[in-house]
Amino acid sequence: MEAEGIEQRSAGNLPTVWDVELVKSFTTPYSFENHVTRLEELKQGAGDLLASMKEPRDQLDLINTMQRLGGAYHFEKDIKDILAKLVDANIATDLYTAALQFRLIRQNGFFIGTDLFNKFMEIDGKFMDSSREDVIGLLSLHKASYLGMPEEDVLDEALNFSTKHLLVLKKTIARQIQQSLEYPLHWRMPWTEARDFIAIYQYDDKMNLVLLELAKLNYNIMQSVYLKEVQELVEGWRDLNYKERRPFARDRLLESYFWALGSCPPGPQLPLLRRNLAKFGFMGTALDDILDVYGSLDELEKYTDAVNRWDLNKAMEELPRVHESILSHVQPC
Repeated sequence: MEAEGIEQRSAGNLPTVWDVELVKSFTTPYSFENHVTRLEELKQGAGDLLASMKEPRDQLDLINTMQRLGGAYHFEKDIKDILAKLVDANIATDLYTAALQFRLIRQNGFFIGTDLFNKFMEIDGKFMDSSREDVIGLLSLHKASYLGMPEEDVLDEALNFSTKHLLVLKKTIARQIQQSLEYPLHWRMPWTEARDFIAIYQYDDKMNLVLLELAKLNYNIMQSVYLKEVQELVEGWRDLNYKERRPFARDRLLESYFWALGSCPPGPQLPLLRRNLAKFGFMGTALDDILDVYGSLDELEKYTDAVNRWDLNKAMEELPRVHESILSHVQPC
């Protein structure tokens, strides 16, 4: 029920571009059931490749490639075991390897100090000028520089040094430099990063066909998993008649699912977490619109009181219908 004598406002939000029937019409020929045999063959090949690597730099290169291609979750234990042995290993003979070792170890939950960068720095704490044209080394250093902790001044210097010289060398490998300068690697959404890196890796001179095929097949199979989850979500939301019951609020279910996808580890595990995060994000958007735009002061005071008390039955009696319907859905899914 609307507050008597009070005109309810609207923010004039644009409707969603994701029509339910459009989303339901999407199809894919990929699935675990139809491609599990080939997937397992490729996983075996990639696992054998990882096991065959004995040189630390080769191990780091391969782990980096596998993680950026999006399928490393299949080999999580093997990768952790390798990195654990490299925490204290003195293998950094060049800037690229030093920065890669530092980034991968920290990025995967281990601690490593910044001392390994000392051999590439002058006595005044600045990086040596001889590194300024090492494009691959600078790229690796730039990615590593974002994993610093408070008072690790060497990583602040690494960021400034690598950024300055990468801007000069931008034409050399423009796409990778541009990506690195825009966002740190570990800030990117794993699934979109995998798609972007697949496109880069397939033209790499050192490209491995098994890794490439595994990355593509794994990506397409997981797309089918995510598509099914999205279709189930939009079907359930259509049954709620959301547009008719709350026309003032933004309808951003698919955007909420995309956010949930970026908040969860890559892979088929945790489907309930992805769906519930999407629902909470969606309902949070509706609540935000009620509080910022739609509700009157009297309604919002009642709603705030209901949330603080969390007595659902009492809230149903006191709240306007639009608030009541929102509150009734903010429960364990």
